Amino acid sequence: MSFSLVCNADKINNDLLKSYDALPADPYIKDGMKRFRTFSYGEVKNGKVDWNATKPFFQSNEANSYAGGIKRSFQHTGEEAKKFAQAIVTDALEKEWVNADHFFIGCHQIRVTADAKIVGYPAPEGFHHDETDFIAINLINEHNVNGAISFISDFNDTSNILFEKKLEPGQSLYVEDLKHKHYVSPFTPKLPNIETYRDIIGIAFYMNDR
Repeated sequence: MSFSLVCNADKINNDLLKSYDALPADPYIKDGMKRFRTFSYGEVKNGKVDWNATKPFFQSNEANSYAGGIKRSFQHTGEEAKKFAQAIVTDALEKEWVNADHFFIGCHQIRVTADAKIVGYPAPEGFHHDETDFIAINLINEHNVNGAISFISDFNDTSNILFEKKLEPGQSLYVEDLKHKHYVSPFTPKLPNIETYRDIIGIAFYMNDR
């Protein structure tokens, strides 16, 4: 697998959709943008995720010029998002995208919002990689979104676009992080005076502990 578009709509339920309303604000977001986020790190043995409630999230400055170089601590991801992550792990093993009995994952549940004054930035760092082996980017839901186009590029040449598409809720992009960079363009409200948000779960797969 280099990258693949997959449908995971069957793994989304109303409890997961509602859980986004309780996400805390991302304390590391800058420039007046609005993002809400939780994070959990897990160890996977024989297909089952054992969650670590205290491990922070870290990216280097090279990987993330926007918020890299610091250990970021977030509220622990809730049960509904963890159930979704477990289902993605099970699917990845069954389809042999992961050929290992023991590995690690990071689960990021994120809502980005926009309004008449604030543009939504799903990827304020631009084209990037996440220093993982591969990542599953899952669009859970969106409402009144104009924009938010997903891109995959060559790792060394981000002008070489290999994939460009506006994802539909329930679709997931699986990307080999060592071969590609990815990006989602900014978004604005499609119609005025209507709540505008984009909800995702990003699951990073690590073959070695971080």
